[in-house]
Amino acid sequence: MSSRLCGIITLAMEQIRTFIAVLISPELKSRIGEVEENFKKLPCDVKWVAEENLHITLKFLGNVSENKLEAVCSAVQKTAAAIPSGFELAMSGVGAFPNIGRPQVIWVGVHKGGEEMAKLAELLDDALSGLGFEKEKKRFSAHVTIGRARSPRGLDSLAEAIRTMQAEDLGSETIESIAVMKSELRPSGPVYSVVGEFKLGAS
Repeated sequence: MSSRLCGIITLAMEQIRTFIAVLISPELKSRIGEVEENFKKLPCDVKWVAEENLHITLKFLGNVSENKLEAVCSAVQKTAAAIPSGFELAMSGVGAFPNIGRPQVIWVGVHKGGEEMAKLAELLDDALSGLGFEKEKKRFSAHVTIGRARSPRGLDSLAEAIRTMQAEDLGSETIESIAVMKSELRPSGPVYSVVGEFKLGAS
């Protein structure tokens, strides 16, 4: 009896690593993947993001209980409904945080659609603060993370390569929804799955 109860308690307390994202099309992922392939030829120590995992994070929530996840999805759905349906996302250029001279996080930039996503991020911040999630301290910056440096090796050559790609056009598409995502950390890398996807402007 006690082992069965422990199993029930463990299930009830399961924590799900969660974030909210704008998902991009396979076509756009493929173009960004080509950029990554060029960078992979450099002698730098970077963990590159798998092509299927490329996305734009609107808000990272961390570990969320199963019980709370339903309320999160409801808040995200209401936020999505408050935004006029569909906006254009155009991506171009490559940059890095904290700066190109010291590339620690390498990203692809958003040329168009950044204002709409910043508004979404602000509304999500407000809605989710009511569920106990801390508001963001940094200003939202729309981007797709493509890699993270693991050591200083080869970062000078990486910085030079980034500078040559700052104006490269990577394509555009219409964004019509946002998604609540689940992240499972595995030895081979994170695996993302959609918990719920919510259409912009839907009543």
